Amino acid sequence: MDIATNHFSTASTNFIILDAPGHPDFAVLVLDASTGAFESGFQNNGRIREHALLPRAIGVVRVIVAVNKVDVVNWNHNRCIERTPQMGHFFSNAGFSSNLRSFVPCSGPTGANIVHDARDKLPWYSGPTFLQTLESSKPRSLQIAAALLTLPSREYATAKDIEINEWSSEWAVAGHNVTLHLSGLDIIHQKPGDVIRSPDSPIVPLNCFDLKILSFETITPMLVGIYRGPSNANGRVVSLLESMDKATGKTLKKEPRHIAPCMLARVRVEDTLGAGIPVEKREQSCAIIRLGGKTVAAGVVGYTTALGN
Repeated sequence: MDIATNHFSTASTNFIILDAPGHPDFAVLVLDASTGAFESGFQNNGRIREHALLPRAIGVVRVIVAVNKVDVVNWNHNRCIERTPQMGHFFSNAGFSSNLRSFVPCSGPTGANIVHDARDKLPWYSGPTFLQTLESSKPRSLQIAAALLTLPSREYATAKDIEINEWSSEWAVAGHNVTLHLSGLDIIHQKPGDVIRSPDSPIVPLNCFDLKILSFETITPMLVGIYRGPSNANGRVVSLLESMDKATGKTLKKEPRHIAPCMLARVRVEDTLGAGIPVEKREQSCAIIRLGGKTVAAGVVGYTTALGN
């Protein structure tokens, strides 16, 4: 598995940019405020729609919208503040809660409102800078001595030590590449792809569940690979339940014969071997469908229909 990383730090926070399969904590969507580019991005086939729907399809629940190039439109108030309701309505329909999305006007070319505020150029904006918004996004964390549960073996363990880049640490947050040293665990019952969770929020392997997907290729009832993080299983798309409008989420057609590329839809998948895949029973658990070495769809778990043993 190829993993690309980069990092930067502020006085209070270390950021790691991780380009790898997994579950990010939040997405940053950069909008072009310049005339024409902003409007075309929100049209039916605009790139902004696709870029906003994709992170939600793989389970991201928080989005930071950087309205860039406000210098090109002379720091115009109307281009940003008066567009906020339009953008807010769109992101609500895409599934992002109002308290989990932020809109920040800024200028990459000039650096305005990126690290330092730009009250002289943006007197109408009183919110945080882009960097301050990043710092306010609190990731999930793990500490030494934390009680853990491994799945599907359902064995309990304790975090004895945490290594980050080969250095011992008392804690780690989402995005860190860590090595965990566990105690109280029989390694013979563990295998690659197993999941480690808090005992307070266990998950159950599912062998059949519904996915709300964004398709990248044509989807029909077919044999596929189902991937949930490092866990994967041979499976199949059992049925196509409905195609959906990407802007509103409303049903376009019940039980379509196929799902065309770049469509939002709800499908039912199952693990053909019956072992089950560890999946949270909530609409923030993401899964990916692959076929012939290609990702053909990504989505979030909707309704669970059968539990694995």
